[in-house]
Amino acid sequence: VSLCAYLQATAAPSEHPHKWLPYLNHASVSTDVAARLIPGAGVGLVALRDFAPGELVLAETPFLVLPCHAASKEGGAAQSAEAVAALSPMGQAIFWSLSDKYEDHEGAERSVVGVTETNGLPMGDMGPDGVPPDGALYQLTCRANHSCRPNVHHQWDPRRRQQVLHCIRPIVAGDEVLTSYFDYAGMGRADRQALQLRKWKFSCRCGRCSLTGHELEADDAMQLEIKELDQSIGMVAGLDPLKALQYGEERISLLDKDGWIDPCEYVRTEMDCFQICLQEQSGRLVGMAPWWIAQAYLHSAMARGAMHPQTVKLERLMDDPCSLPAIQAGLESGKLPPNFREECEKLWAEDD
Repeated sequence: VSLCAYLQATAAPSEHPHKWLPYLNHASVSTDVAARLIPGAGVGLVALRDFAPGELVLAETPFLVLPCHAASKEGGAAQSAEAVAALSPMGQAIFWSLSDKYEDHEGAERSVVGVTETNGLPMGDMGPDGVPPDGALYQLTCRANHSCRPNVHHQWDPRRRQQVLHCIRPIVAGDEVLTSYFDYAGMGRADRQALQLRKWKFSCRCGRCSLTGHELEADDAMQLEIKELDQSIGMVAGLDPLKALQYGEERISLLDKDGWIDPCEYVRTEMDCFQICLQEQSGRLVGMAPWWIAQAYLHSAMARGAMHPQTVKLERLMDDPCSLPAIQAGLESGKLPPNFREECEKLWAEDD
């Protein structure tokens, strides 16, 4: 019996999804990771070789795209059901083998809506007109379990038209590949678990969420400080740029101390500090800007890849900082001195 014939004969939502694991891995899109049963966590993703930080772990094309343009929730559910029905036998088997949060935690019957809400990942960011991106499901990426101490970063890559996972902590063959389902920096355990229960119907039991006593109190206090420093940067940047830079440095120091924060969280603060250095009107901070943009580029390359459009954008800013829209606006309005571009080029040359 062929693999497709077997899957077609067994592709029913009432069947236990774990029975399909050997067959789905046989037809896998990767030889570097595989779906495995994880004690206490259902099906997860496991590394089949070692990975170093910055290395591509997985690049995967969706097996199902879910348009976001339905006029109503009911219309979206109908569209999703039609899309699933149009899948090949293999595609349907992969779909029904994915987790359903309502079935797993509320005892509801496995459904198209449950599977798509549990596993769907956005194909990019919110558009400038406020329209959300389409969603997508993946054979392997959707197996990656959540952790508040992840070892990979996942993100849609519009250039490749794939979901990409990059290593952000050393991974040894046999380790579970863990990502974060949300931006957890600055969130205490109670807030993290409230979000997890509301959106995915689970409570995380990772190393961070399993802390107790003084260790938990210390971690929650550090996350609160990380959050407050982020807010403080924006509040004082226009009034006291030096103070804002101090807050940025303190926040980066705390992210280092934590040791488990996603590199993209660094990028946010480093970009804030880069822009503060360039926009400070006296020009006395411009010389610090190259270091901040270089750090942002390195962290973005680790988490997203060197060729991801957002990383490429940072690389261009390293070459031409005055291409930043805020700088263009400052030059046009006269808030920045007319020789600002020339001064930047001199400082950039000295930094090189």
